[in-house]
Amino acid sequence: MVNHQCACACDYHAITNKELIINKAKQVILAIDASKFDANSLISFGHLSNIDYIVTNIEFDDEWKSILENHSVKVI
Repeated sequence: MVNHQCACACDYHAITNKELIINKAKQVILAIDASKFDANSLISFGHLSNIDYIVTNIEFDDEWKSILENHSVKVI
């Protein structure tokens, strides 16, 4: 799940692994479908500024385009 500030998930153990991977990665590519945007969870595993690319099936509105641009996230 992704909201305006971070990527989120519900499984604590998965989040710990994702944080480690993000911290070691040269580039971070997030593949996510439209149902996961603007969603919230109790636990986050990364800030949008940690993500280099998003691969998705969503057409972003102007608000999301601005947010992603401000965090230097490229959409594929």
